[in-house]
Amino acid sequence: MAEQFIDATDAYAGAGKKLIFQSVPNPNVIVEFKAFLTDFSDDFKQSWNPTEVYGRNDAVQTFKNTQRVIGVSFDVPAHSVAEAYENMDKCSTLARMLYPSYEDFSGATSIAKSPLLRIKFLNLISKGRAEGGIETGLLGVVAGFNFKHNVDAGYIDWSAADFGGQDRGGLAPKVINMSFQFTVLHEEDLGWDLEGNWRGDYGAGSVFPFKDRKTGAQPPAPSAAPGGTTPNVSIPELDQVSDYIPELDNVSDTDAAADYYAQYPESIP
Repeated sequence: MAEQFIDATDAYAGAGKKLIFQSVPNPNVIVEFKAFLTDFSDDFKQSWNPTEVYGRNDAVQTFKNTQRVIGVSFDVPAHSVAEAYENMDKCSTLARMLYPSYEDFSGATSIAKSPLLRIKFLNLISKGRAEGGIETGLLGVVAGFNFKHNVDAGYIDWSAADFGGQDRGGLAPKVINMSFQFTVLHEEDLGWDLEGNWRGDYGAGSVFPFKDRKTGAQPPAPSAAPGGTTPNVSIPELDQVSDYIPELDNVSDTDAAADYYAQYPESIP
């Protein structure tokens, strides 16, 4: 009996490593891609309005705004004929998201809703903690999507015989190289108040601009050594602790335990 083929990329996507696109005017239109990133940039750029004053060497700079633009490139692979054409269908849906929604009124057609998008990818592209604990993607606009067939990887020949002789033959790329530029539209108050407090989503606990890795739960306590002495932290536990305290990466196990309990005294056995 032939062995059943298991696509490892499905498990990769099942672990949440997906790029998710959602149409804002049509929220039920959602496209998900396995996120095999090839390039990622997150640019924050300020705009200032300079005003030159007679006798002053430097222009007076008046702040205008801060904009955030995310650039993403990723590969979309296909392990089968079905997935290759499913990927093309997803690309078609994504392209259709770039067009607005129209309404007819007395024989005249006008734009009713602009083609805004929400995009989500783990903690890198995320609104963070939304109301009610529901995570939503960042709101914004894209300049467009670039779909580039990886010709070196080749194509899948989808013959009509594969579908019972129906005339549906064609070619589908085995790998599609995709890229886009995403200008973020902020939905929260950003900046600082006069007391030095961040005005964003959760104040001092704000997750802007990157979603917090920590869930709010206490990190796991290391095992206690016999006799009530300073615990000896095993390597796996030390790795878990260093997720919360990055400074523990370059210290000894004993020092790590001491620092750990200094910061989390409620975890002392």
